[in-house]
Amino acid sequence: MQIRNYWRLFVLFSLVAYASAGYSQSFNLNDPTIIYKDEQGRVFSKDSLIAFVSLGGFSMQKNETADGKVEVILSRPSISEREREANESQQINRWKGSAFPVFNLITIDGVSLTQRDLLGKITVLNFWFTGCQPCIREMPELNKLTAKYPQLNFVGFTFNDSDRVKKFLSQHTFNYRQVANAGQLCKALGIEAYPTHMIIDEKGIIHDVVLGASDDIYHQLESIIIKALN
Repeated sequence: MQIRNYWRLFVLFSLVAYASAGYSQSFNLNDPTIIYKDEQGRVFSKDSLIAFVSLGGFSMQKNETADGKVEVILSRPSISEREREANESQQINRWKGSAFPVFNLITIDGVSLTQRDLLGKITVLNFWFTGCQPCIREMPELNKLTAKYPQLNFVGFTFNDSDRVKKFLSQHTFNYRQVANAGQLCKALGIEAYPTHMIIDEKGIIHDVVLGASDDIYHQLESIIIKALN
């Protein structure tokens, strides 16, 4: 009976973890190479971990350590943080179905870019900044999208200045066309959460918005891209 109850709890953990964090895999509680911690870095016991995840509403961040182990950080936002996230989501999602706003900016390569230049192709936008660690972590996945869908527009907007972006890109690969000094555009769109992704259709209409980073961002965006293409 004890083994059966433990197995039920393990299945519960796997399902809740998958549903709450969007992970494509779940983790074995008996694997010594995986360490589960809270936001303060305290290691969960099996019982405390099961109690935590059974309440739902949490996020997971996976980090690989130098000794080959995996740290999984589980966190749950406070009530005020959840309210703020809900307000941000409501504000940014109001743009769905609307035309992307008028802008006239310069890429870091010195080329003029306006909203008219986005017409005729599906466009994937990424709003980020150089000090945003979640933005940086997902860049390899975004680069995979640019390689698979070269027929699309991929544009990154940041409020950082051009020199700072160029210095950053000398150390990190990010294969989107980059537009610096885009703070006013970010403000006009109400973007406060980074990264934020937008998918624009061929007519310049905002098809969908994805807030925040995810280990599964490649598949999230690809699913939206496929729908937009069809």
